[in-house]
Amino acid sequence: MKNLSTLCITVLLFSILSLYSCQKEQSFEQNQSGATGGNNSFIPGWTFKNNDKTFTGCVDTAYFDQSTGIKVLSIEGSDAPGNAFMIFLYSPSGNITKTTYTGAQGSGIIVSDSTGNTYISGATASTFSFTVTAITDTSISGNFSASLTDPVTNAAYMITSGTVNALIGKANGCSQNTGGNTGGGTGGGTGGNTGGNTGSTSEYTLVSSGTACADVSLEGNYNTGVALTSANKAIIQVNVIKTGTWNITSETVNGIKFSGSGTFSTTGAQSIILSGSGTPAETGSFDFPFSTGTADCNFTVSVIGAGTASCNPTDNTANFSSVGTVSFYSVAHDPNVGGYTITANGMGGDLSLQFAGTTQPKPGVYHVKQVGGASAVDDVAVYAVAGSILWQSSQGNVYVTVTNNKVTAVICDVPFSGSLGGPSFTTKLTAKITEK
Repeated sequence: MKNLSTLCITVLLFSILSLYSCQKEQSFEQNQSGATGGNNSFIPGWTFKNNDKTFTGCVDTAYFDQSTGIKVLSIEGSDAPGNAFMIFLYSPSGNITKTTYTGAQGSGIIVSDSTGNTYISGATASTFSFTVTAITDTSISGNFSASLTDPVTNAAYMITSGTVNALIGKANGCSQNTGGNTGGGTGGGTGGNTGGNTGSTSEYTLVSSGTACADVSLEGNYNTGVALTSANKAIIQVNVIKTGTWNITSETVNGIKFSGSGTFSTTGAQSIILSGSGTPAETGSFDFPFSTGTADCNFTVSVIGAGTASCNPTDNTANFSSVGTVSFYSVAHDPNVGGYTITANGMGGDLSLQFAGTTQPKPGVYHVKQVGGASAVDDVAVYAVAGSILWQSSQGNVYVTVTNNKVTAVICDVPFSGSLGGPSFTTKLTAKITEK
């Protein structure tokens, strides 16, 4: 799918959607009626009109997002020329039923056209309307219309006669023949295919451990708004039963997908390399499911926000505005069960950063939390000791880079507070530490 980083930034304009994460559920049991899940005539795809031009394409993915009891159905689609959209349907009850959902209820649509312009619907019923015509646990059909605006230029974008058929939490095959009204080729969106032996002559199974693909090696950095390059790869293990060609493509999840092809010349255990493409839209951990028809598994990609520190202090120092500067003689990491921890020790104080997870943090922007508060993939618990005071904070950012497999973390003018058992104190911390 087209770069969706701008799209997901504008999602924040939806007040109801700003509360939920992008944790994907593979299925959400609704027990609704209205469409037959086993209907062989169900063809995933979408179409709508804009200024009398008809656009038609493929559904890349459809899934339920869930956080703190709020469930939002997301539908993503694209076409060959590069037009893309994301529809969000919100129901206060958590169940999507055969009714009409509008912008006034927290539902909406975001469109990115092939020239890079972004349009978003508003928070009124007149700016977005989606009528569910059929719904099951694993599929949805509906009609929609919208009046959108470019938040930068204020340009208008009208959608009429919109229709969509999507499988929820499943691969959406692409059978559309047109890619918009500009005459630009065939319908896009291979992201709906979970891959496997489609169009291949070999037979193989995915090596898995439970539902997870076993021994996956994920290469490259994954940051919001930064397009993947040739460095972004997933190496997965397979067991080849019959030699021949292979071709596998993941779903498009959070704006990116993995795909690869080749030829197996021998049978038995082997590894295949899948190349990543697209641009991550949101931070978080995202599952990429694969299927060969005889085995299913998935692997997880963690996406961190992109950003560069606004300061560049002397390496392995920390300046406390109310205390002074501490120089560190030791900076080391400990991949303990509590999280990957970097500890800096100096004559006048110490600084500790604990990331969620036991693996080395990837480059990007991490959010400062108090001790024990790092839970999300882009959280880091920070505390410091200086002037005999234990300092903590729950605001600000830590900027991480990795060079020669050594982590550098930079903190710029972040407020911290502490006490000596009586009165409380405040300070601002600017620091830079690099693993030795």
